[in-house]
Amino acid sequence: MAEPTGLTRSAALTLLGLTAQASAREVTQAYRRLAKTTHPDIAGPRDPDAARRFAALTEAYHLLTLTSATPSPPVLPPLRRPFPVRVRFAQPPPIVAGPVRVTPPDTPPTTRRPV
Repeated sequence: MAEPTGLTRSAALTLLGLTAQASAREVTQAYRRLAKTTHPDIAGPRDPDAARRFAALTEAYHLLTLTSATPSPPVLPPLRRPFPVRVRFAQPPPIVAGPVRVTPPDTPPTTRRPV
C-alpha cells in the first residue's frame, strides 16, 4: 500500500467536492463520478497528470470510507463436523425394483399394412 500523505478529512471532502455532513453513500457516489473522468485509462494521453489526481481521489475515498465506517461484526467460519457422517444399516436395505421381465403376449401380433 502507498505511503500516507497526511491527507486530512476536510481536505479529502474538499477533493471529492463534498460537505462535512456527507453520508457514506454520497462519498461513494462522488468518488465513482470523479473516477469516471480522472482514471488514467479513460483520460488517456490528453491528461498526463491523471494518474496522480486519480491516486489522490482514491486515497481520499479510502480515508473517508475507512474512518467513517462502523466496525462490522466478525464473520464466523461455517460449522463443520469433525468427522464425516456415515449411515450404516443393520441389514442391507430391501430391493424395491427387481429385474424387468418381458413376457410374450397371449395373442399373436397382428400384421398392419403400411399407410
